Amino acid sequence: MSSSLSEQNQAGRAWIQAFYDKMGSDTFDIESWYNEFFQVDATLTHNSAPAIKGLKDICAHIVGNRARQSVKYVVKHVDVVPNRIYTEIDALITLKNDPQKMKIILSGLAVFHKKTDESKLSALRTYVDSTPLMERIRAIS
Repeated sequence: MSSSLSEQNQAGRAWIQAFYDKMGSDTFDIESWYNEFFQVDATLTHNSAPAIKGLKDICAHIVGNRARQSVKYVVKHVDVVPNRIYTEIDALITLKNDPQKMKIILSGLAVFHKKTDESKLSALRTYVDSTPLMERIRAIS
């Protein structure tokens, strides 16, 4: 592997780790996080749901989820190519209204549309089977 490719891989992996570390922080500041990692008109798509676009809508979506759950992320694998970063993650979720504070693990794939020479993503697509989360929500409702 060439030095340049190795540097791009290391930079991509460091960028992904910072993205998830800040997103999983107990002192998460969503606007700061968005401004650091997303282009102004970026899109976020979960599975086959319609895309969410821009600061206001993406932040509202994430704030809504975080109001109901606490999430920590474990980055399992990262592949960096010139215009994408593919990431396997585990999301460790605890529902805030769960009396047992049961940990739910969701494994997923995230595709970051980001060129290696850019600091912000233009789109993020996530693919996650949320069945265990939905089952737990039903069980405690």
